[in-house]
Amino acid sequence: MRRSSGVVAIAIALSLTGCAGGAGTADKAGGFDTSVTLRMGTIDGAGYPGAEVIAQFGRHLEALSEGQITIEPVYLAYGAATHQFDQQVARRVESRELDMGLIAASAWDSEGVVSLRALHAPFLVTSEVLLRQIVTGELAGQTLEGLDQAGVVGLALLPAPSGNRHPFGFEHALLSPEDYAGKTIRAPRSDVVFAALQELGATPEDLNPAEFRVAAADGLVAGAESSFDLAEGFPMPSIATGNVTLYAKSDSLVINQQVFEELSGDQQGLLRAAAARTRDWAVANTTRDSEAARHFCETGGRVVLASAADLDALEDAVRPVYEELERDPTTRALIAQIRVLKGQLKAAETVKPCGDR
Repeated sequence: MRRSSGVVAIAIALSLTGCAGGAGTADKAGGFDTSVTLRMGTIDGAGYPGAEVIAQFGRHLEALSEGQITIEPVYLAYGAATHQFDQQVARRVESRELDMGLIAASAWDSEGVVSLRALHAPFLVTSEVLLRQIVTGELAGQTLEGLDQAGVVGLALLPAPSGNRHPFGFEHALLSPEDYAGKTIRAPRSDVVFAALQELGATPEDLNPAEFRVAAADGLVAGAESSFDLAEGFPMPSIATGNVTLYAKSDSLVINQQVFEELSGDQQGLLRAAAARTRDWAVANTTRDSEAARHFCETGGRVVLASAADLDALEDAVRPVYEELERDPTTRALIAQIRVLKGQLKAAETVKPCGDR
């Protein structure tokens, strides 16, 4: 699962036409026939991580429903858009152009959903172990509840295959706020992530793959917020700060609310059961950060560690982000619960430094 969805995203711009209309044939009572097909979108292309998650969900759903509910994948479902790919998929689900979607949880804050923001508060969810506890526990349900603001139902929260998000510098390591000051940093659009980078002194830009490649070659972008699994296309030698995790990436498995409500109670239950099985599969198959870091170094990258003073300075710099997030009572409560859970777990495995000095 080491191929980047961004590489595929530049290759093809797929225009979606017409409405989804995939939730089966409505009967006279407003329900559905026994056979139901749901169109489910992802930003990824066939054979890439998001596509595999959808395939797993489809297999579980088909088995549980004995073939009565099937999933039709829609790859590269952002259409002709050139930015905010996950948000584009989210909007297509909201408008019922798609029945369902697999969408980065970090994308929803720019769509008016506040309940998922705690997951991306800077330096809070910093390990796969903590994220697994969140997505398999009560916190997952609490964070997904707010998706009704966007007209969708959250069926599951899953660890994203690409894993933890670290800062990557292209000429110089991003260790302290001074290293971010005045620099352009590529990051997928997220209000919370953008706010954190801005407080660190950087200018975040949601560059698409073509723009990013040109900007990096011309020295116009100093680094990226990304994961080890997605860094193979970066300018080499890229330098990752291994002990700084901005957040652990998660995906949301969602369905249009109207489509969901038109299904029978049994069908809704089957969707939730298949989503839970898919979540468990994702938990078991997410690449460990330490393993991904070793592979990154083997392919020419470097990993360095920030000092204790650097870490303290980073935490101090993003305090205004927490002040803003915690103005919302729900987000404040979720952050507090995550902190308690984090304190109950063993310290995360540290990514070891590697590469040429």
